[in-house]
Amino acid sequence: MQYKMTERDKKTVGIGIVIAGVILIYILLEGWFVDWKKIRGDLKEERQKLALITPASDGSINAKQAGILVTVPVLEMPQERTRQKELFTEKFTEQLKSNGVNIRTLHDMPMTKAKDASGYTKLQLQCQGKCSSGQVLDLLAGLYENPYLVGVEELTLSCDQKDRSKMEMKIIVSTFVK
Repeated sequence: MQYKMTERDKKTVGIGIVIAGVILIYILLEGWFVDWKKIRGDLKEERQKLALITPASDGSINAKQAGILVTVPVLEMPQERTRQKELFTEKFTEQLKSNGVNIRTLHDMPMTKAKDASGYTKLQLQCQGKCSSGQVLDLLAGLYENPYLVGVEELTLSCDQKDRSKMEMKIIVSTFVK
């Protein structure tokens, strides 16, 4: 037995399909709207935070921004190999001397390509010298002031057998070059 649909039945089925479609769209999009509203709120908060630390268009800064500038290290963009090596070695040697480290050797090591897609090459300096534990700590605490420093790759300390207050230090620091 085959059922024939009347015009009224067709309208009822059509309205049912439209209502089912609206309910389905509501269910699918409700989560999206909730997420969208949350993301918009988070974005507004982050923009307000950024406004607190971004200097004004005239270059003036407030007290909080000045405090951030004191704690964040100043970085210089890598230059070509010879110039960067010269600048980095000069600044690092200055830091060693100002902290009282007696430098025995200071030389560069074989260069390695950076592992990221930046295209920069890593230049490493190895320094060996004598110092006290306080001088090493002062050096490490002040290394962030070197605008060319990328990182401390290795630090080895060994005490002198005769005088325990003296240490033999070997440190490897790195920078990036073009």
